[in-house]
Amino acid sequence: MKRKLFTVENRSYVRGEIINDLNDNLHEFCDVTWSVLPKPLISDVDIIDILLLNTNGQLSVIKVLERGDYAAPLGKVILDYATLNAQRERLRKLYSHEHIDTLKHIIVKLFIPGDTEQIQRVVSYLSFPVDIYRYRAIMTGGEA
Repeated sequence: MKRKLFTVENRSYVRGEIINDLNDNLHEFCDVTWSVLPKPLISDVDIIDILLLNTNGQLSVIKVLERGDYAAPLGKVILDYATLNAQRERLRKLYSHEHIDTLKHIIVKLFIPGDTEQIQRVVSYLSFPVDIYRYRAIMTGGEA
């Protein structure tokens, strides 16, 4: 994956750049059965950084977490997932040109900047599917 090197201290900018970089390089994390859908405007759920759909009609959302204590952000992901999962029929109607199977659970793909051990322990207790990936942003400058 092409690594972007950041000099800006504005964390939302860096997070946005990471999301763009992931979007450009999704083939390295997901097989070709997944395609990117335009992000829906669901005001009460911010779990969606990237929305994916596979050829079997299963939805997946990518969420990028920032470095730090993961307890609060992970709790927010769980609450947002519950809301999003309840809105699967709404998503099916919103993307009526796509085949979305509303009986399948939505898969959450978490991208975190640090050690995944703590998150993996917590995620093992969840009743919905979560894949965990680790990303790295080097705060120096330029592109590599």
